Amino acid sequence: MLSLQILLASAIGLSSELAAQERPTDANIIGHVTDAKTGEHLSGVTIAIKGTTFGTATDATGHYFLKNLKQKSVTLVMRGLGYLSQERTVEIIPGKVVEVNFDAEPDNIRIDEVVVSSNRQATLRRLAPTLVTVLDTKLFESTNATNLAPGLIFQPGVRVENNCQNCGFNQVRINGLDGRYSQILIDSRPIMSALAGVYGLEQIPTNMIERVEVVRGGGSALFGSSAIAGVINIITKEPQRNSFSFNESLGFSGFKDLDNNLSFNGSLVSDDNRAGAMVFAQARYRKEHDVNGDGYSELGRLDSRSLGFRGYLRPTDYTRLTGEVHTFSEARRGGDHIDWPEQVAGVAESIRHSVYSGNLKFDGYSEDYKHHFQLYGSAQHVTRNSYYGGIGETKLRNKAGDKYIDKDGNETTDEGKAVNAGSIGRPIHTSDYGKNFGITRGMTWVGGAQYTYDFDHFLFMPAQLLAGAEYSYDRLEDKMPLREWETEKTVSDGFDLSANPVSLSPALRQVIRNASQFAQIEWKNDRWSVLLGTRLDENSAVKKAIFSPRATLRYNPTKNINIRATYAKGFRAPQVFDEDLHVGVVGG
Repeated sequence: MLSLQILLASAIGLSSELAAQERPTDANIIGHVTDAKTGEHLSGVTIAIKGTTFGTATDATGHYFLKNLKQKSVTLVMRGLGYLSQERTVEIIPGKVVEVNFDAEPDNIRIDEVVVSSNRQATLRRLAPTLVTVLDTKLFESTNATNLAPGLIFQPGVRVENNCQNCGFNQVRINGLDGRYSQILIDSRPIMSALAGVYGLEQIPTNMIERVEVVRGGGSALFGSSAIAGVINIITKEPQRNSFSFNESLGFSGFKDLDNNLSFNGSLVSDDNRAGAMVFAQARYRKEHDVNGDGYSELGRLDSRSLGFRGYLRPTDYTRLTGEVHTFSEARRGGDHIDWPEQVAGVAESIRHSVYSGNLKFDGYSEDYKHHFQLYGSAQHVTRNSYYGGIGETKLRNKAGDKYIDKDGNETTDEGKAVNAGSIGRPIHTSDYGKNFGITRGMTWVGGAQYTYDFDHFLFMPAQLLAGAEYSYDRLEDKMPLREWETEKTVSDGFDLSANPVSLSPALRQVIRNASQFAQIEWKNDRWSVLLGTRLDENSAVKKAIFSPRATLRYNPTKNINIRATYAKGFRAPQVFDEDLHVGVVGG
């Protein structure tokens, strides 16, 4: 009873504090943003209060409204896609409305974009210690990309290649290195497991993406294992204004096979910008494509669905809670006779995915915004049903075709000369069915905390200190239920099966745990930047702790010229899943 009374008293106290913070001040700022060259009003431009978590975006008419401001003086920061950022300092007068308008100057090379992948903190791209290239919604729209894979093609040093014409397995290469040496992040978290990453590039729809940041070169000092070639950081969309959109696009492979994509986005934001929510959905169907008419697909059939939500809440002026959850379901099939069951096709690769993923993040700031504390957690669960193999062309044509194959491999119409002969329409015998069915389940979660402090002056210039710790868990189970009973020795060989023989296709079960600590300090101003960082990883698959140092130097002789030098050391710990190994095991 005492505990309940204490809890109620705490809740009442917290409610009173929040209510006090919510008292209106009638100190408001209004304004609009226009293109400096054309005079056109710009929608979707962000207006943020520097050094705080507050901000808004211009509406469809290019206007914005900030209400009930508490500071006596604020600095407004205007940022828009394709425009140079601007800052304006405004004096706030209680009970008054101040009008502040911006004329946005075009930024053709986009040096004033904000990125987070360079040092785990929001930084202007031209001031980032390492080079960060950015894919935004404008590029996805201009290339008609419906998922992440086609958009990555347009980044320097990045290549997306299709490694299988049947299942459509693709990978991204950074600086020429294999895909397993690049780390894919979702909202800066390494939650994309090795299992999910096999087909993940085509599963992530563009209507959930705000931007994609690509960092080439060693990034293990920041993001851990696999970030040797580079990092691909997918930043999901955040609600900025009340909006609704619906889109359908139609494409054709080889001018004959349909590729249909249907997408939806909607967002709601409260009047005081303390809460917002965004939802997205997408459905895609791509028909299989056979280029040369040989009956085998060069591009497999794809049927996918995605649904997701992202929202935020600002309980106080100095705290923010952000949550995101999404799910993907996908079925892909390649080979021959796509409409037949996999086990009776000559060659078939069939994969069905069900992915559930989400993350939660809490940010807390001190009143002067010099201290920033962050707690975060992310999780992903993947279920994959697969089939790799087939009964072979000879059996297929003899059992269901109009001609037969004799013992010499030649076609014949004489059923008596045929191997495993069967007339048209006669069912394939169950002994000939393929058995290479597999089921794979993976569970990945990441949790951590980081602390940041901004020095006005430390040793020789302003500096920022960052320190944190992170723990990750990755569990995998991969098995083939119809082949686990198969053994190297059988009863016909005089072997007693009751003696628990070793299976030719044993189930794979593996767990990888990784604990890490990281720290870095960056001295920076508009002209110079010096960063020193390190990360220590303890991986359950590696006996010794792994030390990953990092050092960068940036010099800006002018605003539009950046000179950078970087040293970084990376590593790749053993993974719980590899597609080449999986296919090899399934195929015997």
